[in-house]
Amino acid sequence: MEVRYPDLIDTHAHVSDPAFDADRDAVIERAESAGTGFVEIGYDVSSSERAVKLAETAALAASAGIHPHNAAECEDLTWAWREIRSLITRHRLGGESKPGAKARVVAVGEIGLDFYRDLSPRALQEECFEMGLELAKELDLPVVIHQRDAEDPTLRILKNHGLDRPIIFHCFGGNRAYAKKCLDMGGYLGLGGTITYPRNTELRDLLKYIPLDRMLLETDSPYLPPQGWRGRRNEPAHVKEILEVLSQELGKEPEDVGRTTRDNALRAFGL
Repeated sequence: MEVRYPDLIDTHAHVSDPAFDADRDAVIERAESAGTGFVEIGYDVSSSERAVKLAETAALAASAGIHPHNAAECEDLTWAWREIRSLITRHRLGGESKPGAKARVVAVGEIGLDFYRDLSPRALQEECFEMGLELAKELDLPVVIHQRDAEDPTLRILKNHGLDRPIIFHCFGGNRAYAKKCLDMGGYLGLGGTITYPRNTELRDLLKYIPLDRMLLETDSPYLPPQGWRGRRNEPAHVKEILEVLSQELGKEPEDVGRTTRDNALRAFGL
């Protein structure tokens, strides 16, 4: 039976976050009404388990990983990644899932380096990042990358691992040179609420140098709401505002940009 996908795909959301506990069903319903599907992203063992559970009922798919902020919370990284591996192999698309099961893990992540907040020691962040990349290579899965103030070490570590599957650079921010390096690695660049902020002219100016077939839409819900929702909780339905700004900057019709970014997401995640 042919699978019908939504009109738009939010490639990075955390709808299983406690911020949605009071009205999660309503948030999911608003996303569906807006023609938006979302990929639920895990950031530690428990959130990855929640992501898979949400993919059974609402999310388009799930990703499982350990965020650099959460690396220090793991008493035993080896155990944590073993749990993530078990979760993925049981629920990955085309893996050991029962025939017809909706739950599917399509990527490892989010993983990476955050040298801005430094909530985990940098050496531990790098160790955790490398373990995630090793798992992605073993399981032949794409990766979802979190990077902040760590461009060079992130690219160095990625290059050392020589991944053959897509690399999704979540919440992309950086200059033209960094964008080119990410694209040269076969990367997809996630564009979210930050492109809508009036003062973020540098990022909007960069958009014309990014091929449309490498762009992804994302919300990072409940974080980073687009300009019209600043100061409030973000949610997948708001991806339409991001699409509107992106289309305006590119001088293209929203329907065309939405369709292309959706197809990009399906290709990047192997859906």
